[in-house]
Amino acid sequence: MYCDKPIIILPEKISVLRDVKNQSIYTDFEQYSIYYKNIIYPYSEEYDVQIECEFGKNLGNCWRLEEFNDIADTFLLTLKIYGYYGKLLTEKSCRVQIFEKKEYPTVNLLCIGDSMTMAETYIAHTVNKLKNINTIGLRNISHNVNHEGRGGWTCSAYFEKYTDDGWGISPFLFPEGFDGKEYYGDKKFYEYMLNSNTD
Repeated sequence: MYCDKPIIILPEKISVLRDVKNQSIYTDFEQYSIYYKNIIYPYSEEYDVQIECEFGKNLGNCWRLEEFNDIADTFLLTLKIYGYYGKLLTEKSCRVQIFEKKEYPTVNLLCIGDSMTMAETYIAHTVNKLKNINTIGLRNISHNVNHEGRGGWTCSAYFEKYTDDGWGISPFLFPEGFDGKEYYGDKKFYEYMLNSNTD
């Protein structure tokens, strides 16, 4: 839907993981894309989206960064939206920061969310790319990563669901009078987990 005042949804800073520098055999590849339909509201094919950036390419439907040779560690990305007759409707800038892959000490990662988290795709990608990640949580499907993803759950559910309506209760709420270290969660949920195919 065409709009004279579209909104650009961009954070102040974007972090990008680059490929390994100076590879003798090119086995590691990274690509980062910002699709305009995901950051412009409302989005319209009639917009002329222009990018002002020293690096990356404007591919028409997205800005893409996949060449990291001679790239700066940090640089500015400005997105401008033009309407009919070249009228500038809005613009927004953010800073892009490039990070190298390095060996870091093992860290714990707890992912909380809805079905997107429960599907484990993004968690597995993170573990594969960053290495030395120990995922924690009581749920998993693939037996490769652990998490606390629950289909259909909103952020507020994790703060409010203290009674079981058939979908379990939040593992982060403790009954009054219980120390968190002494509370092991909802009995019905654990019985379900023990009798299901999910570890």
